[in-house]
Formats: sequence, structure tokens, C-alpha cells
Amino acid sequence: MQRHKIVSADQWIKARKELLRKEKQFTRLRDDLSRRRRALPWAAVEKAYVFDGAQGQQTLSDLFDGRSQLIVYHFMLAPRQDAGCPHPRAATRAIVVPIGSAATMNMNEDRSSRA
Repeated sequence: MQRHKIVSADQWIKARKELLRKEKQFTRLRDDLSRRRRALPWAAVEKAYVFDGAQGQQTLSDLFDGRSQLIVYHFMLAPRQDAGCPHPRAATRAIVVPIGSAATMNMNEDRSSRA
């Protein structure tokens, strides 16, 4: 275990203020990158994707189920494995539940296991 340097309260405050300055700089840079990512142009999906799921074959549009956003969690199965664990659903819920249900956020979720 790393042993930390022991300093006076004044030295700690000085170091903390410098770190806070860098944290704020990082936040501004991250915010700018996020803004630029959201401003990227969209690309049309021209391929006719079809997915096998619990409801049978569905197109990409079907997966959206009339909503504006889709969360896709892809996990891989071994060749002889018939079912995956419930983890992907739990992971999706961990993202969606704190900010509201998928339906109220105009999102749909899907899990796929075989390409």
C-alpha cells in the first residue's frame, strides 16, 4: 500500500486548489468534446438489418418500437451455449433506472447474442 506524504493544512489546501483547477479544465474539455460529438452529422442506415430476438425477426426500425433512442447491449455466447446470463438486462437497467424508465425517456432496450 502506498504511503501518502503528510503535509500541513495550508499545503494540502494549496495542492487541492491546484487539482481543482485541473479538474475544472478537464470538465470544460470533456464538455466541449461532448458538444462536438452531439454536433456530428448523422449517417443514413442503408443496409436492411434483420435481428433474431424474443419476438422473432425484427428490423432495426422494429427494435426502436416507435421510440427515438435505442440501447443495445451485445454479448457473446459460446458455440454450445443456449442462453446468456441476465447481466445484460441488469446493466441496461443500471443505466436507465437512475434517470427514469426507458419508456419515459423515449428509449427502447434490446439485447442480442448472436450476429
